[in-house]
Amino acid sequence: MAYTIAVQKYACLSACREVQTCISAVRPHEGYILEIEYVSGSRLFLDMKPHLHKLRFHPLTDAAIWNSAATEGIFVRFGALSAGEVELSHDEILS
Repeated sequence: MAYTIAVQKYACLSACREVQTCISAVRPHEGYILEIEYVSGSRLFLDMKPHLHKLRFHPLTDAAIWNSAATEGIFVRFGALSAGEVELSHDEILS
């Protein structure tokens, strides 16, 4: 399994360097599961529940913020950053 993740991470980083994007789409699901689709075609389902008690991720408990997940290819953003909302980079997601 670690080998598969390493291969996917390498493929994603290679694609990022070529097209300057890594993440092609994000979809927030019920139960605080975030679906992340990469340009390589890989998909990652990230369970955010264990992180919601942390100050950084607590704003995601607001349904409007959780459902606002968007990407420009490098970051996943929730809500308005000017209001101090949440941002994750593709490197952070894969680590």
